[in-house]
Amino acid sequence: MAELQVFYRAVTFLNETRSIIFITNRELSAWIDAAEDKHLFQTLLDRITANCQIVHLTDR
Repeated sequence: MAELQVFYRAVTFLNETRSIIFITNRELSAWIDAAEDKHLFQTLLDRITANCQIVHLTDR
C-alpha cells in the first residue's frame, strides 16, 4: 500500500503542472479491482480523468 500512496502523491503533483500519458491494456474500471485501497485508487482515477482525453485503440 505504501507504493500506491507514493504513486498517488507523484501523480497528483505532476498532474497539476504536466501532461501525463498512461498506457494500459486494462479498462480503467478493472484498475480498481487490482488495488488494495480501493478508495485511494478511485480518488486517483477521478483525479487523473477529470480533465483528460481517453483514447481507445483496438484491433477489433
